[in-house]
Amino acid sequence: MASQQSAPEKRSRPEDVEILLAVYQGMRSESLQHRLSISTSYGLAIAGLLAIGAGALTQEGLPLDLKVALTAVLMSVCIPIFVYIRQQRKESDKSMQVMRKIEEHYDLFEFAKYINRDSVLPEEWRDPPSIRWVGLTRGDMNHVGSLGLVALVLIVVFWMSP
Repeated sequence: MASQQSAPEKRSRPEDVEILLAVYQGMRSESLQHRLSISTSYGLAIAGLLAIGAGALTQEGLPLDLKVALTAVLMSVCIPIFVYIRQQRKESDKSMQVMRKIEEHYDLFEFAKYINRDSVLPEEWRDPPSIRWVGLTRGDMNHVGSLGLVALVLIVVFWMSP
């Protein structure tokens, strides 16, 4: 007669809780660092683009070779920033996946498990908010979109200037 094996219970020993809490806090800190890096690089990139634009537009008439060089500089600023934002989001998501495993282990999304008529964490937080085919969140897309828009406006202004 074959014995049936049941799934192990989700009980944790006190030392397991301490370990998981330490891992959770570490992953949260790492995820926040990656998101802070996204925000900082975005802010610096916008400032850089505006500085390039302001410097170029103070000249009276832009020669063709300068227009080409400025377009190349703007693209060489934007493309690596786009790639960097995506890479940082991926790293943040890795940390968030570990956090979600711990949250799932303790049923923090389960309705009325710990709090009457509510869950500890909202259900919307269960799934990552990133746009899968791009690997970015809506906020990241706003960063990338506005950075691209500023670059595009500057390129158009450069090429429209006499």
